Amino acid sequence: MHSNPFYAEVPKGAFHCNTLAGYAYMSASAYAELGFIVVIIDGRGTCYRSKAFHDESYGKIENSSHLDDQIAGLQQLAEKYPYIDLDRVGITNHGGSNAPVYGLLAYPDFYKVGVAYSIWDIRLLTKESETYHGLSFNAATESTVESMARHLEGKLLLMHGMLDPYFHVAGALQLADILVRNNKDFDLVLLPNGGHTWDSCRYGVRRSWDYFVKYLGNEDPPCEFRLSNYAEFAMDKMRLG
Repeated sequence: MHSNPFYAEVPKGAFHCNTLAGYAYMSASAYAELGFIVVIIDGRGTCYRSKAFHDESYGKIENSSHLDDQIAGLQQLAEKYPYIDLDRVGITNHGGSNAPVYGLLAYPDFYKVGVAYSIWDIRLLTKESETYHGLSFNAATESTVESMARHLEGKLLLMHGMLDPYFHVAGALQLADILVRNNKDFDLVLLPNGGHTWDSCRYGVRRSWDYFVKYLGNEDPPCEFRLSNYAEFAMDKMRLG
């Protein structure tokens, strides 16, 4: 899920007939196939709702969408469906969101595993800040997630495409440096030819799946599993057939 006011994450239709070209729908479907219960909630501060709803992100551009809304929703679902295990909750995105990192740092008792692709640093994105806060907005000297790095307790995988045209890799490296200085254990994958979202690199997709299977599912993922797109899959089937 995203933690910014630019996008709404909840699918509005199936496949490509929803926001973000269907990424949220298809990514959720993939995690469900791996055996996870997938929940997507648009918290306060996201778009496509009333102005008052959207204004909730004002002044909190880096960590908007109110993860406390997501947590409350999961807790209510667990009351209705007792098989939902709230002791094993993960959080991820598919590119351009600080939510997985913020979730682990702000709510370490709730979120246990996080995979974040292409996080962003408010100091490097004045364009987005000005859009939502006006020209007088001054970025903080330290990002929100960096200031909370000492709270990391769960398992965190950071990934960043080094050819990301939107969010400079420096944001991920700055956070990594803060985590190192706080003596925190985490995993970092830099993709030399990776772009803005992990769907641009199947290696990133596979590593994210493996991370949740290992640390939330408590299973060993298949070693170096090869992901194929639909054309490659069809060709393999034809050769095997």
